[in-house]
Amino acid sequence: MFRERWSVLLERFDLPYSEFLLLDRCARSPAMASELAQAIGVTPAGITDILDRLERRHLVLRVAHPTDRRAVLVRLTPAGERVYREARTTLRTVVRELEERMTPGELQALSSGLAALTKALERDAPRLEGRS
Repeated sequence: MFRERWSVLLERFDLPYSEFLLLDRCARSPAMASELAQAIGVTPAGITDILDRLERRHLVLRVAHPTDRRAVLVRLTPAGERVYREARTTLRTVVRELEERMTPGELQALSSGLAALTKALERDAPRLEGRS
């Protein structure tokens, strides 16, 4: 439900959720396509399609890797930074509005539940990835 709500909000930026996640990752630092694919959970072919779409919109740029001639890094363009910043601000506003509708007890329960879920996922990650 949360992801669907975010997807609707991101539509005003013509930005599917997966593309927002990619911009979010690149906003921290340039990354190789393989790193981006792993970070957002898509295949190599999927990341190529996403990068092609974002590059056509002038939101990302592929640049030569400084130490690996075979690799390229993906970085945000100034337009990509602007779209990412505006989309992130919109999503943060919605989160703040949701938080304002919750009681302090509900917020604490949510925080505790998310922390427990994160811990369980981290503990279970090797088994889920077939490395048990």
